[in-house]
Parts: sequence; structure tokens; C-alpha cells
Amino acid sequence: MDINCAEYDGRTALHLAACEGHTKMVELLINNNANLECKDRFGGTPLEDAVRHNQKAVQDLLRNQGSSLLKGGADYRAKLCQFAASGSVAPPHIYRYRYIYIYVYTYIYAYYT
Repeated sequence: MDINCAEYDGRTALHLAACEGHTKMVELLINNNANLECKDRFGGTPLEDAVRHNQKAVQDLLRNQGSSLLKGGADYRAKLCQFAASGSVAPPHIYRYRYIYIYVYTYIYAYYT
């Protein structure tokens, strides 16, 4: 069986488990070599789903395995700001990508260095 098989929208079992907050299933999939950076047809990763649905425990699991919102480059900078503005990123949080820092507290502040 292919652990990374996807449905019609390109969403894998890891995408679904991440957005629903099923930590035990996420652990099982990770232990069976699920692709942490797989993208659905909308370009979303399991970590993005966990952030979007405020699944903190799943976010921690995926990040501990090396998944990052910042791996995708420029598109992720805008996504981070969108997540923060929607309240999907719990404050306080600091994201850094190359020369860009995004601080999420009770407000959002982004700047270039």
C-alpha cells in the first residue's frame, strides 16, 4: 500500500489527519515514511493544514520531524501573514525566512533586515 496515495484533490492521509488534529494517526504515518512536504492540488502541505485548523500538537509533531512553512520560499511569506491575520497562528510566535521576520503577538509585524 502507498502511504502517500492521494484522493481527487491531492490530499493524503497525512493532510487529513493533520487538519483534524489526529496526533496518533500523524505519528503512525510519520513512522511509516509519509511525505511531510506533499502538496495537495491547492499547494497546501500537512503542516499548513495543521496551522490553518489550529492543531498545535500536530504542528509540533510535524516541525519536530523537519517540516516547515518556510521551505516554500516567497509564497510562504504571504501565507504566514494570512495565517497570522486569520488568528490561525497562536501568539506569541516568530517566523523567520532569510531576511524576513514575522512577529505574531496581539498584532502582526513583518520587516526585512
